[in-house]
Amino acid sequence: MMNREGRVGLLRWMRYAGILAVLMLGLVSIIGTGGGDATPTGPSSGAFVNSPVEGLYYKTPTYAGWTDADGTFPYEPGEEVEFYLGGADGLFLGTAPAAGVVRPDDIADTARATRIGQLLQTLDGDGNTNNGIGLPDIAAYLEANPVDLGDDDAFETSMNALLTALNADNVFDGPRTLVSAAAARAQLDAAKSPEVVVSTQYGDLAGFTDGTVAAWRGIPYAKPPVGELRWEPPQDPEPWTGTRLATNSGPRSLQFEMTRTWQATGNITGSEDCLYLDVFRPDTDDGALPVYVWIHGGSNKFGSAVDYFHNARAMAEKRNVVVVLVQYRLGPLGWFRHAALRNDDDLLDYGNSGNFGTLDQIKALEWVQGNIEAFGGDPGSVTIAGQSAGGHNVMNLVISPLAEGLFHRAVAESGVMPVIPADMGEAITEAAGYAELGAEDLRAIPAAELLATMETALGEVELQTYNAFADGYVIPDTVINALDQGNYNSVPIIIGYNRNEWNDLLLAAGDAWAALGKNWGMVYDIFDPDLDEEHEWTYEEIFPNEDEERIFQDLTRFTTLNYRVKYLDELCRELRENQDDVYAYIFEWAGGGVPELDEFATIFGAAHSMEIPFFFGGPDSLFGYSFIPENEAGRIALQDAMGAFLRNFMETGDPGTVAGAEWAPWSNEDVTGVPKAITFNANAEDVVLGFETEELSYVEKVEGMEELYSTEEMAFPDARPIIASAFAAWDPAYLDPWWFVAQSTATCTYEQLRFVERNHLQLEALAGAETYGGTYGYYVNPWSGYQVAGYWIEMPDNWNGDLVLYCHGYQGDDPELSLSMTGFLREHLVENGYAWAASSYGENGYEIATGVVGTRTLLDYFAAVHGEPGRVYITGHSMGGHITARSVTEYPDAYDGAMPMCGVVGGAMEQFSFSADMALLANCFTGLDTAVPMTEEEADLLVALTFGIGEFESPLGYIPPLPPASMIPPYYYDPEDPARGAHPDGPGSFFMEASMYRSGGWRPLWYEAFSNMTFFQVAGQGYQFIVDPTAGIGMGNVVDNAEYQYYLSDEGGRAYLNNTIQRIATNPDYLAFSEAIMYPVSGDITIPVLSMHDIGDFFVPFSHEILYADRVDQAGKSDLLRTRVIRSVNHCGMNAAETTGAFDDLVNWVVNGIAPAGDDILDEETVAAPHFGCRFTTEARPEDPYHDTYINDDPEDYWICECWQDEGYNPPETWYPEPVEMPQ
Repeated sequence: MMNREGRVGLLRWMRYAGILAVLMLGLVSIIGTGGGDATPTGPSSGAFVNSPVEGLYYKTPTYAGWTDADGTFPYEPGEEVEFYLGGADGLFLGTAPAAGVVRPDDIADTARATRIGQLLQTLDGDGNTNNGIGLPDIAAYLEANPVDLGDDDAFETSMNALLTALNADNVFDGPRTLVSAAAARAQLDAAKSPEVVVSTQYGDLAGFTDGTVAAWRGIPYAKPPVGELRWEPPQDPEPWTGTRLATNSGPRSLQFEMTRTWQATGNITGSEDCLYLDVFRPDTDDGALPVYVWIHGGSNKFGSAVDYFHNARAMAEKRNVVVVLVQYRLGPLGWFRHAALRNDDDLLDYGNSGNFGTLDQIKALEWVQGNIEAFGGDPGSVTIAGQSAGGHNVMNLVISPLAEGLFHRAVAESGVMPVIPADMGEAITEAAGYAELGAEDLRAIPAAELLATMETALGEVELQTYNAFADGYVIPDTVINALDQGNYNSVPIIIGYNRNEWNDLLLAAGDAWAALGKNWGMVYDIFDPDLDEEHEWTYEEIFPNEDEERIFQDLTRFTTLNYRVKYLDELCRELRENQDDVYAYIFEWAGGGVPELDEFATIFGAAHSMEIPFFFGGPDSLFGYSFIPENEAGRIALQDAMGAFLRNFMETGDPGTVAGAEWAPWSNEDVTGVPKAITFNANAEDVVLGFETEELSYVEKVEGMEELYSTEEMAFPDARPIIASAFAAWDPAYLDPWWFVAQSTATCTYEQLRFVERNHLQLEALAGAETYGGTYGYYVNPWSGYQVAGYWIEMPDNWNGDLVLYCHGYQGDDPELSLSMTGFLREHLVENGYAWAASSYGENGYEIATGVVGTRTLLDYFAAVHGEPGRVYITGHSMGGHITARSVTEYPDAYDGAMPMCGVVGGAMEQFSFSADMALLANCFTGLDTAVPMTEEEADLLVALTFGIGEFESPLGYIPPLPPASMIPPYYYDPEDPARGAHPDGPGSFFMEASMYRSGGWRPLWYEAFSNMTFFQVAGQGYQFIVDPTAGIGMGNVVDNAEYQYYLSDEGGRAYLNNTIQRIATNPDYLAFSEAIMYPVSGDITIPVLSMHDIGDFFVPFSHEILYADRVDQAGKSDLLRTRVIRSVNHCGMNAAETTGAFDDLVNWVVNGIAPAGDDILDEETVAAPHFGCRFTTEARPEDPYHDTYINDDPEDYWICECWQDEGYNPPETWYPEPVEMPQ
């Protein structure tokens, strides 16, 4: 920390933005002296300083002209100097004795000088007064639109007229609005204060001190995000030489101008060049102070650092901390997604996320870590805090992995707005008409035009705020999902809510109420008569009767309770599941109970944003209404208490005890009296602290509302469409009762948790390894869009440099995602030094594209985070086998070897059509011949008749009517219980034989397989396709048997079958969909593939392997495929030895070029042999009829099939009866 002598010294305001020698030595010697007693050898030089002003016309008795970039002008000792805007005949500003430094306060009284400051700061060419003020040539505009400096009203009116003309001609880079009197005066006062210089990583900064607080304002923490840097992640600022002036906040981000009461003026203000921050600290020599980084609110659409100048100054003084106010890109400049901006070559190019405002905040925190020590702050004690959208942004930082380690505590005050799917961002740009534009064209759109167009588009997609996008990297998921998964930066945290949050927000929709003839929006005029200059409103005019007052109060109460449930109770409960240090508050102060604020308490109460000056200790309230002498004592006591709690929390992570009250952590215990949240209130004289001990549920929030809204005598029956419009950003509520209230005023719905269980992404590591779990995002294709998936990665301590990617199987259609990894392979991989990774994919269902692209993207993510792997292997079960097989040809350069297991390697249409065929074969051989699609009643009849269920006797003989869960545990033929096995009779023999050939031909264990899985195929998989061959996707039939020729050994039966079976054909629409989503499998492989399949798998049948091997053979790539058959009737029934042995053989093939052995599955006689499948089966399965036959007496030492080659294999007599005559 610099010493006081280094902070308080000679005025050096000309040292700014790289200008080290603004004045020559002779000028420096006379600054503030008017020339002193020295006899100059030429004219003296002075400078007009607000910031140094270029472009003012000056006139002395000796000289006349224009001030230069340093604000300088010549003069002779003893002369006076006059200043004009726009030339000698322009606007006269004032006169003063010529001196080395002349300021607005020297040429006019305080009020006029403030207006001059507003004038000059507003007209600055680039809008950044920290690098000096450069005035454009506006003489002609001034002549047409003269400015009146006489009084505030005349000045504001005339300035607005001038600005209208200047903005119409695009004189500035973006629309310009009038700088406020408060902001201008703050800068003028700073210019008279002693200078304080600090050194940062990028250069020296000259701030100011008033003797109590030192401040540095307008500090660049990143390059201006303009031109090519629009919609790019923030870049480090350019270093500067000399000392940069840091007395004024940087330009606010481009935004629609809002009044203090949140009323839009219709003007656009601010600049794209907005990445600046302000730092305040007590003017003492203390070091290692806690750091409080404030992220302002404003729907991520408006607001700035300068709005919190007085609050930040008060906190630095009263709490003895360093305060940092951060500005960031807002609106479409801060949150914008477009395909043309995506860098597909760099997965971790965070610009892909579209969350540029979030990235700005992270960049600011990086700046704090690197520089705050120079300002006396402790980089190891950083608290991030924000309110409203700022609170939402705080929670985004809590869940962002990019912000890890950049802060140590967090405060979210009334944090609102749900994270939205990434695709919603591109929907907004499409609504704006920007979908077809390239990056260059997008960056060429004028900022003001962009802002206006995107605001309209936002409404078209029913949003009102710019929310963060769940991109999988910067913002991994919704806040609730990230907390549920424990996938966040766990730090001590305060979550808060105001008792009447929505009272002022509801009133802000004044235009909407006015359209219905309601005057609610005019309540601000009661406290601020300037709101409506033509009429002075009274409470009785706005709420003319009790019914209208009641409906207003009930609407605000409902929305507020809904808000509390979602953003206090639910948030705290999720956090508390993972950590202890969760603290909650409810702010209740509504004026202190003094009669002078009765109307205020009724209308606003403890409304949104009211708590801000209480934590800061600031001098003024929201809107400036409620800080009055009558409540001063209690109000200040409450400020002191809340500030003390916050100061304790900043330093230790525990708010502690203040005024005899301990702020206890939130408790998830469902016990009466257990503290949930502290309540903050005060009467006229003293602080009142209490505790909330009840947690709200979704039922409680609408308790008592049913009666109110079930009648037709509501005071305001037309409120529903207006409320729904005003809060279109929110989804309908969860509850159906009291539809009016729920639909019209709900702020959100309960978010569907994305993963199947809490902390699913947090995988426990095996010994000698470390696991990582999280999310990542990726673009699939136009059909599936952008998706966010979860991942697991396990890195052994002895990593050999190779990676195995695992693809899971079908998980159903539920929205909850899940991850899995076969235990057989996992332990083997870790023991042998292989890293492995698995994806949940971004969506469930049978969509192969999301698995193929998601797994490939996970490989990129692994490489970016953990380093480029050496060899990469890909493997998976069932649908994951399909993904594995397709990945080999989709990304031929990404993988070195592949091992699909029990996979749908023949493709999705083959799998779906096979299942449909099982039901169609039953339909044929039972004699029903019902047309497809069937009704559910017809399909139910088919199932009953096929399996002899209930009153029906099956014409097919006995086929076990096992439930679909028969797969686990397996049901199989048992010689001691023949009823467990199939005993087909009559047409049933044809049904079983046709099923055999359809699923892969004659092979061992077929009888057991048929007995095990036929019910599941007909009554489960097949059922859905005969009822709806489109599978509900609306793209035509997903199954096809139109040209398929079924086989039976009996020629007559074969003819009957092919002539009688119902036929289903797909269409080109589905084929296109299948190519985009289902990803057919090609045989044109380029890497070694070792495939495994259960010979008796009747879920994903053995026929898949035959189809795949044939395609590979047709492509001339048989040398790259080996298939291994396991004697099992289960789906994916291969054991640990069979799985790990196959993997080791694949690795040997890839590394050493030694091709492993496999089974010849394309030779029908080989497959039909009774010992087929013995070679790679290491353990007898109980369903194998000869599983008790051993080579010797040791059951641990046998080769189960060896004896069969001698004894032969004779199936039960009942399995294959003679064909019978088919019905005519």
